[in-house]
Amino acid sequence: MIDKNVLRSASFAKEVVSQVLCALGVDILFRAINRRKILILAYHGVVEMPLDPPCPWMVVEAELARQLKWLVNRYQVMRLDDVVARLRDGQPLPDRVVVLTFDDGYASVRQRALPLLQCLRVPATVFLVTSSFDSPELLWHDQLYLALARSAVTELDLGDDGGGRYVLGTHGLAQGALPAIAQFLKTLPAFEKADVLASILHRLEAQPATSDNRETFATLTAAELEEITQSGWLSVGAHAHHHEILTRLDRESRSHEVCNSMARFQQLLSVQSVPFAYPNGQLGDFDDSLKELIRNSGFSCGVTTISGLNAAADDLFALKRIVVEAGLSMCRFRLRTSGFTERAGASLLGRALSGTKRWRSYLRPLRRWMREVLFKHQTIIIFEREPTEPHMAVTARGRGLSFAPASRSDLDAFACRLDRNEQSSFRDTAARRLDKGMKCFTIKHGEKVVSYSWVDKGPCVFIPEVECVVDIGPGTVYIFDGLTVPEWRGRNLYPHLLSQVCIAHPGMRMVIAASRSNTASRRAIEKAGFRPVEERCLLKVAGIVLQARSREAFSRPPKSPLNGMAAR
Repeated sequence: MIDKNVLRSASFAKEVVSQVLCALGVDILFRAINRRKILILAYHGVVEMPLDPPCPWMVVEAELARQLKWLVNRYQVMRLDDVVARLRDGQPLPDRVVVLTFDDGYASVRQRALPLLQCLRVPATVFLVTSSFDSPELLWHDQLYLALARSAVTELDLGDDGGGRYVLGTHGLAQGALPAIAQFLKTLPAFEKADVLASILHRLEAQPATSDNRETFATLTAAELEEITQSGWLSVGAHAHHHEILTRLDRESRSHEVCNSMARFQQLLSVQSVPFAYPNGQLGDFDDSLKELIRNSGFSCGVTTISGLNAAADDLFALKRIVVEAGLSMCRFRLRTSGFTERAGASLLGRALSGTKRWRSYLRPLRRWMREVLFKHQTIIIFEREPTEPHMAVTARGRGLSFAPASRSDLDAFACRLDRNEQSSFRDTAARRLDKGMKCFTIKHGEKVVSYSWVDKGPCVFIPEVECVVDIGPGTVYIFDGLTVPEWRGRNLYPHLLSQVCIAHPGMRMVIAASRSNTASRRAIEKAGFRPVEERCLLKVAGIVLQARSREAFSRPPKSPLNGMAAR
């Protein structure tokens, strides 16, 4: 038995090392090096408050919100289906792609994770154990956790069942035995595991699960499944029919687990292709024959729990994922998601520092990292326009100009006028924003777009100028990413566009930001009737962000939405 103080000291040492590495910007460097790799995160359930004793697979809602906001600021969040479709067709993906997944199909994903996903406008995939639909019985690992958490037994001897002897101590230490006992149960065949689990629950003399416990670990019902798929932010995947490690089953049982899960999805949702998550998902929990079975059953891909990032050429039926446990600090989360802990990333850094023939390709992200880590200074001015203020219709100079929302064809036509290297990035960004419900307003000269600006509505928006997601409140419109083609600048197009956007949103508070050094944009914004309400200085030294605020707050009471938000 490992002493509790040793565990605490080891955890403390890891945290100190993680904070030092993040302060040096190591996670930024590895995000740049691994920018073309695909990050897939695996969560499980979500709870409002930390459980006592802690449950490793139940992430606290506040932790999840903090991690999602950090990801949105730095990654392109995409659906697993979209990523797999692009990889299969050989289409390029944008840099820094992240995919969010939730295993086991807990109802708490609908209750607590879905509102966060809707607020931040990011998609995710839920992997469901199809036999648990409308079943009152909890998953076996949840039953084990609850039994250990509520038991007064201080020692558990499983020698007769082929296991070991576990010292449980008090309730607070019961969680220390949880991984070891769970790992032992995973090695047993399905029929034997049920008997041993029943024996363990009897020996622990645990009290029956309360209604609160059952609500915490309950799984999605068929009705809730239809509700989350209609939300547009949660898609579904299969996690086998009974959550058994498939390689420990015979050929017939293995086929039954896979085919029944697909048949249940087709029955409930009429879908033909869904992703598959291997139960447990470690090496040895899947093999070539199982991958072939999943492929032939109509599943689009297979994801594991082997930690690491994915390259475009990797096997679609053995995709790696990084599992996020409860209580993971932000420093350790940043290092883990950057690929720092992956062997391939460490090897890549060694090659970059040893001076190979490809040293120039590694030097670019290294220089970018040094510029960002050592010193970065920028002052942002926030402008706003209250709905009670009269509209100021600024007239643009030029004939044949028209103001209208942009369509996809308009943006595709505009992309064709860009450099070849910029076309793909512009199209991907525009398509992603339109899919999220953002609008692009344009000024056209004939059929050509000569000026545009994007619009997003609250309560949560991503502000590129300060590189963070903020809560601007309901009834607010945020205008961002405006551009006027060089040959049309100096003709009042931008202030004309801003004034028309305000007219198109009557009764809405308008917010826009601009760099202090961009004098032309600031003048155009003020000409359109906006007034400065906050000036924020962003200073980053050695990865540490320092912020200073002057004048009024960006948002009216209760407090500025930028307070406490860290920029990248």
